[in-house]
Parts: sequence; C-alpha cells; structure tokens
Amino acid sequence: MRIIDVSERLLPISRCTDHALPTGGLTTSIAAVTTNMLRDGKPVVGYGYASVGRFGQSGLIRERFAPRVLNASRELLMNNAGDNIDPFRA
Repeated sequence: MRIIDVSERLLPISRCTDHALPTGGLTTSIAAVTTNMLRDGKPVVGYGYASVGRFGQSGLIRERFAPRVLNASRELLMNNAGDNIDPFRA
C-alpha cells in the first residue's frame, strides 16, 4: 500500500452558536489521504481533521507533510506486519 494523494481544505469554524458574535477567524483543516489499495474497485481513503488551536494548518500540510509522505518509501510508512500504513510513522 502506498499513499498516492493528500488533499487538504481549510474551513471556517465557530465555537459560538450565536451568529451575532464574531468567530475571530477560527479555522480547521480537513484532509483526505488516498492510497493505491482498492476495495470494491475504489481507492481506500483515510480522512482526518485538525482543530487544535485557533487556525487550520493548510500551509504545513501542503508544503511540508504531504510532500514527505508522498515521497517516503513504502517501508518507512508501513506497520510492523507490513499490511497497513502506520499513522505514527506517516
């Protein structure tokens, strides 16, 4: 299994239900990690989000993390059994 694509989007979020209050520009990042593994003819995709702190991490994901996992060798990312991607290694 290999990671073949990492897609990321930045979304506004609000901690308040009162729309009259400003959100302060809070954002979160959502990501989709696509692999070359197929199930029922479709690629296996993992999803995640980051909502720690005040702002999403678009720049870090696009400029640093995505290129690293896309260029990493299969052996560096696989779990000990060799049958799945280890999220901590990735």
